[in-house]
Formats: sequence, C-alpha cells, structure tokens
Amino acid sequence: MSTSRTFLVNARLIDPASGLDEVGGVAITGEIISDVGPGVTAKSAPSGSTVIDCGGKYLAPGMVDMRVQLRDPGEEYKETLATGCQAAVAGGVTSMVCLPNTDPILDEEAVLEFVARRARLVGLAKVYAYGAATKRLKGESLAEMAMLADAGALGFTDGLTAIADAARAGRHSGGGRGDHARPRHAPRRDDRRALSRCPPFHR
Repeated sequence: MSTSRTFLVNARLIDPASGLDEVGGVAITGEIISDVGPGVTAKSAPSGSTVIDCGGKYLAPGMVDMRVQLRDPGEEYKETLATGCQAAVAGGVTSMVCLPNTDPILDEEAVLEFVARRARLVGLAKVYAYGAATKRLKGESLAEMAMLADAGALGFTDGLTAIADAARAGRHSGGGRGDHARPRHAPRRDDRRALSRCPPFHR
C-alpha cells in the first residue's frame, strides 16, 4: 500500500518559534511533515499527490489555549468533550488546558484520569488539565497537589476564584512540580502573598 502524499500550497507560512513568515507550502507524507517552505508548490508535487491550494491563507503550527472552561463532566447539555474539541480544532487550537471547575471538580486523581481518558477517545485536540488548588474550590483546605501532579495536572488553580493564601498553596505544591495560575480578572485577597507565575506550561 503506497503512502499518501498531500501538498498544501500557496499559503502564508507563519512560525513564531523560527521567525518564518513567507509564502510557500507544506508537504505531508503519510502523517509526517516532510517539507516546508517556498519550494513546496503544485509543480513540485509528484503525480498522484493530493494538492490543496490554500489561496494565501495563513498556515501555522497549532495554537495552545491555556485557559479553557470545559463543561464535561457535569454539564454536558452545554458542551461535551467532543464538541469542545471540535470547536477547538476548527479554530486552529490543537492543545488546551481546562480549568478544574467541572462537576465533579478536578480535585481528585480519578476525575483527572477520567477527563484524560475521554479526551483520548475523542482523538482531536489534546486536552490537559489544571488540578484544583483547594478542595471543592472553596479556598479553605489545600487539595492533594502532589498526587494530582502525578495524575497529570499541569498546574493548580481555583479557576474563577482567587485563592485566599496563594503563598501557602505554592509551598504545598511540591517545589516546582506545579504552578499556581491566578485568574487575571479575580481580585487579590492578599497582594503580598499572591503568586505571580501564571499560567504554567510544564509540570
């Protein structure tokens, strides 16, 4: 069975990481990007290839949305993981990190693993998650951050609610295993103690 070849041509190529900004194309062999640049054109495509004229539209690496409110689990009548991921990829978002204010709240390992498993079954955008910084998002007692980090949490936040003692939450998070992400619009309850690292990209 021959490997499929697809040529996306006549596009404006944008890659902020490398500074690329030029007209060209992308060649895809199977599921691998085999060539990028101005030399990728309709004329360079071998016979039998699929050629897609992008008409000068932007072609760039997938975007990462670091603050997403998914309604699944708990409020699937508003949005499911499938519809959320479909909306994401339609807008060029290939990875996203969801807030923990689902129902049940992402303050236990089992719930994080449930979201990760459901997202893998959908198979569209990659879905990561913030773990809750405090139990039930109440800002009172700290969640088990170390265990949540081991379960895949990229960072910790109480979502739309400011944390009463963010410095204590940061000390409890395990010295760099995860960071606190504070909602920009939420008022600080203690400016002297609030953490400023927001949001994390890695554990």
